[in-house]
Amino acid sequence: MRLSAVTINKGRNTMYKNWKAICGITDPNFRLFIALCTEQETLLKIAFVFPEFFVAKKPEQPGPFPLSYLRRVADSHFKDGREIGEVASDMPDIMLGVGMQHFYYGSPDKTAVPIHFPLTIEHRSKLKELRRVAEKIECFPWGLNRIVINGTEFFTGLWTGDDADDIDVDVYPTALVDVNA
Repeated sequence: MRLSAVTINKGRNTMYKNWKAICGITDPNFRLFIALCTEQETLLKIAFVFPEFFVAKKPEQPGPFPLSYLRRVADSHFKDGREIGEVASDMPDIMLGVGMQHFYYGSPDKTAVPIHFPLTIEHRSKLKELRRVAEKIECFPWGLNRIVINGTEFFTGLWTGDDADDIDVDVYPTALVDVNA
C-alpha cells in the first residue's frame, strides 16, 4: 500500500506527500502522524491546514523518507509471532510498498532474483568484511551499515550467503532516507 497519495475531489485530483517537507517537521510525533496517516479524510484536513506537506505533481522519485517512519512501517510487520529474519526477508517488498527504492547486489549465477548490481571480484573482500553473520537486526532500516557501489552510497539490507563467493544483499539508496527525521 502506497502511503504517499491523497485523492481530492472524488478522485479527480491527487496530491502526494512532500517527504522533504515532512522530514523538516521538528516534532517527531507530528512528523510520524503525517507520515503514517492513510485516512483520506484526515489527509485532506491536514492538506488544507498544512499545504506545504503536499505537492500536486507526483515526484519522479519519492523521498527522502524520515528514518523514523521507515522503522515504524517495518516494525508494524512483527505480527503473529514473526521473527526478525522473516520480516527482514520481506523488507524489499515492505519498503517498495511505501515508495522506497531498493536494489539487489550479488552473484548473478547464484540466484534467480534479478541482480541490479553484479558482485564484482574487487567488492567480494570488502563485502566479507561488512558481512555480519547471524546479526539480522543490523539490516536496514534498523541498522545503518553502508556500502558504496559504483560511486553511490547504499544502506545494506538482509545479507544471504556464508562466504565471499556467495554473498547477496539488498541495498537501499542513502539519498532517499533522512536519518535525522
